[in-house]
Amino acid sequence: MENSAPSGFLNLSNQSLSSLESQSFQYTKAVTQFIDISRNKLQNASFLSGFSKLILINADYNFFNSLGSFPSLPTLDTLCLNSNQISDLQSAIDNISSKFPNIQHLSLIRNPCCPFLDERVTDQERINYRMTVIAQLPSLVSLDGSAVSNNEKEMATKWRRDHQFAPRPVVTPFRYESVPEPARDSPIKVSMKAPDKKKKATLSEGNRFITNKEL
Repeated sequence: MENSAPSGFLNLSNQSLSSLESQSFQYTKAVTQFIDISRNKLQNASFLSGFSKLILINADYNFFNSLGSFPSLPTLDTLCLNSNQISDLQSAIDNISSKFPNIQHLSLIRNPCCPFLDERVTDQERINYRMTVIAQLPSLVSLDGSAVSNNEKEMATKWRRDHQFAPRPVVTPFRYESVPEPARDSPIKVSMKAPDKKKKATLSEGNRFITNKEL
């Protein structure tokens, strides 16, 4: 776990982890650019403190219900939080805005706060959600796997002026599927090997339309 990561990729996915300690990564923090913690049982992300070069976090399929535990990561470009338990959209936006000022790609699919795939919400609710996020995170290039156009940014700016306080879309929470268990109980497995180009491009379902050269 304390070996260097020449590829810059740290893989901790699919191990049924419920917690991680920051000191476990003292020798990898300075070089890790991409971290995959997907398909675990994590609720706290404070262990990410000190990852000074982190560009991408894939935290899909965990138990995060807010971003309050995430540390400030000024270099972060891409955040994937699909299939978690985040219900308070405004709180999530506030945390992202203050902690990840250079965020460009964000995906919140299959969280209670995101109506993207929920057939029970109206088109207007989807528009309100998208305008709410884009208006307050103007650096976004893509949201939930869909590119943010210049026209959308202009509309979002006007929409925010008209509304003054961005309303929080009312969305009925999804029923969550259980996080897959590992094949057998085992110690934490850490891989420093970078995924192949095809695999890296599909690390997160919300990134299938992202053309960022880093993915």
